[in-house]
Amino acid sequence: MNFQNLQNQINKDINYFFDIKTFLNKKLSKKNEKILSKKIVKNFNIFKKRENRLKNTKTNQVLISKKINEEKFLFHDRIFKVKILHTVNKFNTPFFRKYFKFFLLHGSFVTDDYVKNWSDIDTFVVLKLSVFRDYKTLINLRERILSIYPGFLKISPFQHHGLIFLNEIDLNNYNDNFIPIEALKFNLNIFKNSKIVFKKVNNINKNNSYTNLVTRLQFVKKSLKKGHYDHHVLNKKRLSVPLKENEETLKQFFCHVAFMINIPILFFTSIKKSVHKKKSFQLFYKVINDKRLITFVKKHELFRKNWNEFYLNNLNLSKNIVNFFGKDYFSDCKNNMELLINKINNINKK
Repeated sequence: MNFQNLQNQINKDINYFFDIKTFLNKKLSKKNEKILSKKIVKNFNIFKKRENRLKNTKTNQVLISKKINEEKFLFHDRIFKVKILHTVNKFNTPFFRKYFKFFLLHGSFVTDDYVKNWSDIDTFVVLKLSVFRDYKTLINLRERILSIYPGFLKISPFQHHGLIFLNEIDLNNYNDNFIPIEALKFNLNIFKNSKIVFKKVNNINKNNSYTNLVTRLQFVKKSLKKGHYDHHVLNKKRLSVPLKENEETLKQFFCHVAFMINIPILFFTSIKKSVHKKKSFQLFYKVINDKRLITFVKKHELFRKNWNEFYLNNLNLSKNIVNFFGKDYFSDCKNNMELLINKINNINKK
């Protein structure tokens, strides 16, 4: 396995190891937790040795991150945002600072365009090298992190990812397939003022955003044939295709819609242009030049904006949601995703 593939595998394993889904769905038994933690430590030691011999052309990009000003953060919607601050501050302790080099909060809770009961807590956490000295350290760290995740779910009931992790070596060999640096432009540092240097590796061939679009299209196509959707299945209850009301599949559908809302940012990263998510929608509408795609994305935007009129504090797919998207919704997804991918291919050929 070459350096880049090993780096991607370690990153994937780390984020799975600490993911909120492994906590909610109990996907990691104690036995498998030990196996995976040992695998991560073993691969990381190989990774570190290879990094010392690596010769890559890199471009430095600097991100200035300022410590969160609590009063300023709480100025808007104080009662609600106190809950967010209380939750993330649980990571601002000597224990976590021992293992976390940086802890940034970013996304809609920083830019104040969040929707209650919808928006995720988005983080960017860089692990120190000391985390990988012993598999027991990883297990202990995981246990402490999982104990805080219930607080995330009180803020975002359908939070479908945990803390997003990288490590110090990733910063020295960075590519936007992790998190585009532009996405971190608006951030708050839980620890202190920091200057974060990203040494970006040039000529990364694989584009995760494009791969994710193609993969998700395949899931959508299969759902139209099978009559159910197999992505983000919860408790073995698969979303029916066409949509059916009163199924206990709202969380699965929520995750799918959240992906569709990301179409603008996925488009720009697929054509290797960095755009902040908040600005991506209006820019997408200007450049895409297709009424079908624009209408499709705007419908999802409208759904997010009015989420609390649809959300009934349970896992059931309501009649209002089914009527809003219609029986042909997954066919619409297929047609628009094919259209989008064709546009990306044509742009990238130029």
